[in-house]
Amino acid sequence: MKNVLRYGILFLALLAGILCLLQYTLDQLYKKRATDKYALVLNHKIDPDVMIYGPSSTLKHFSPPIIKEVTGYSSYNMGYDGMFFLQFNSLIKEHLTYEKNCKYVVIGCNMFMGKDYIVMTPKSFYAFLNEDNVYNSLVDIEPKKFLLAKYLPGYKMTLLNKAYYLSILYSAHRPDPNNGYEPILDTSHNFETITKPFRQPYDEYVYTTLKSTVNAITAKGIKVVLVISPIYDKGFQLIINRDTIVSKYQALANNKDVFFLDYTKDTLCHHPEYFNTNSHMGIKGSEIFTRTFSRDLMKLSDTNTAHN
Repeated sequence: MKNVLRYGILFLALLAGILCLLQYTLDQLYKKRATDKYALVLNHKIDPDVMIYGPSSTLKHFSPPIIKEVTGYSSYNMGYDGMFFLQFNSLIKEHLTYEKNCKYVVIGCNMFMGKDYIVMTPKSFYAFLNEDNVYNSLVDIEPKKFLLAKYLPGYKMTLLNKAYYLSILYSAHRPDPNNGYEPILDTSHNFETITKPFRQPYDEYVYTTLKSTVNAITAKGIKVVLVISPIYDKGFQLIINRDTIVSKYQALANNKDVFFLDYTKDTLCHHPEYFNTNSHMGIKGSEIFTRTFSRDLMKLSDTNTAHN
């Protein structure tokens, strides 16, 4: 009986070792061959003058080529559809561990300040769960899933799909002249069907985490620019707690190394022709906005120079 138990334990240990080795090999292959834009940060391959993070409104509204044209600063748009602060916080924290050139971190602040309930594009992050900044952010969103993915041998492989393996097998880098920016080319106006006033989610934990990250960025001598990009005014007026959420972002600004730019009263907000949805502008609107933002960024730069 003791021998059976001993051999059983040895078998399980051997199986766990094989699974760990296999998973480690897959992770290393992914890290080496992954081509999505998050791998640029997680593999420490990108360090422009301006890093831009945020959800879909950020992805659709900030054009790095225009920012370069107006300011001379290189930039990269790390925005993603449906990715809110608790998740892209992992990218900010990881970038801070190796950056050498960054002058500004731009954080796209939409009106959702609730807690994420699902990790977006998880395959982009699975291979990096041994990085504390990545794991701590993702386990905050889906605790059980990412706890098991990191510590239970073989479990992570049950989460991998065809797209993950294809990203290992095919590593061709597609040209990205827009540096992460993905404008909406659709010229129709698909305004949301919500017509009644509503409250946006707010979670104090999300706010305190944002505040902590802002402090971590400025501790490295990098300026933070919090930005609410234009929202179609009729949609904005439906948000009952809009002033409360805007004031939360405003409270983080000190006009020294943390700045808040609120474009919800910009003239663009009164022109439905520039919007595809209430919170997303089409390409024409986003290009106009990016030029306005770029000029405002230069004003902040001039202010900083004067203070120094």
